[in-house]
Amino acid sequence: MNKDYTTVGSIIRGSRWPPADLVLTIILTKTDNWGEAAEGWLWEFLLSRHQMGGTPDISTTAVTAIVESNVITLTFRLHPEDTELIPAFLDRVHVDLRSTDEANVITYYDCVAGTADVRSGAGEG
Repeated sequence: MNKDYTTVGSIIRGSRWPPADLVLTIILTKTDNWGEAAEGWLWEFLLSRHQMGGTPDISTTAVTAIVESNVITLTFRLHPEDTELIPAFLDRVHVDLRSTDEANVITYYDCVAGTADVRSGAGEG
């Protein structure tokens, strides 16, 4: 499943994303329980010119991770200094989510793979 993250607004280089007081919320449901330990995993939202598994141009860690039985709710936000790092020639970036658990196992989540629009403050891509 490929999700378009432009519904939370285009990423404007040098600006916060999502804008204002908003956060990007990702909810993952698992057939069995996540376990409370999942709240302490390293959850990263990745933006990259490459698809899953490549070296990301930007990664940001979850602001919050809250487990309720088989559902984990993650929130993310990119700061202006983060979005400035998106290469100028990109007008769209690939989006991925990965976690690293306490055993150092890295997992990518296909349900979060997608794209987000990028533009300059003047509106150009």
